[in-house]
Amino acid sequence: MRIASDNSHALRWLARGKLNLHLRVLRRRDNGFHDILSWMQPIDWGDELTLRPAAHGDDVRLICKPAGLPTGDDNLIVRAARRLAALTGRSAGVTIHLVKRLPIGGGLGGGSADAA
Repeated sequence: MRIASDNSHALRWLARGKLNLHLRVLRRRDNGFHDILSWMQPIDWGDELTLRPAAHGDDVRLICKPAGLPTGDDNLIVRAARRLAALTGRSAGVTIHLVKRLPIGGGLGGGSADAA
């Protein structure tokens, strides 16, 4: 969900979390993943992402609040931005500011929502 933009060409997004009401793990597939049966409810609470064109070149730069969160090559946001650039044939060239509100590992889908 886009929540704002301004004259600086920045985009701000709320990466909404979700609440699992029911989760059942089913059979394991040949690729190692499992089929699941899930009932979930989106929530109006989430992490905030602000994207700005990079002033630093063609790569992805991730800045997190609170400080100390992983911002390297294994971060889902960084991986998704680089993958999008590769698929579109465009340079990544973006600075992403993440304000982390959803708890890490809390089961609310924060990492997946941020990357999406």
